Amino acid sequence: MRVEFMAEGGIAYFPNLSKPIVIDSRDLSQNDAIQLKEWVDETHFFTMSPQSGKFTPGAADFRSYTITIEDDKGKKHSVKLTDPVVDPNMQQFLHFLKELAKSRE
Repeated sequence: MRVEFMAEGGIAYFPNLSKPIVIDSRDLSQNDAIQLKEWVDETHFFTMSPQSGKFTPGAADFRSYTITIEDDKGKKHSVKLTDPVVDPNMQQFLHFLKELAKSRE
């Protein structure tokens, strides 16, 4: 499974410095790879709407996240989330992806 994760916006956002982080499950520990698949299944990622949430007036410091996942069979789906993310499972999945992304920067 291949994940492309990108965060944009927020305080001190510099567009030219914001680049997607690629996470390949083959490069993860066995535990992280299993957990990644579980989060994809738990959030029903491949059936999610491509856009979730909208910036509201005065929300200049909110962040948006673009997640593109391609599974091992070639199925690909992208979702763009905007703060605040209200679904608890998606919040936890987002946190998991942020932690994986930190280790790849």
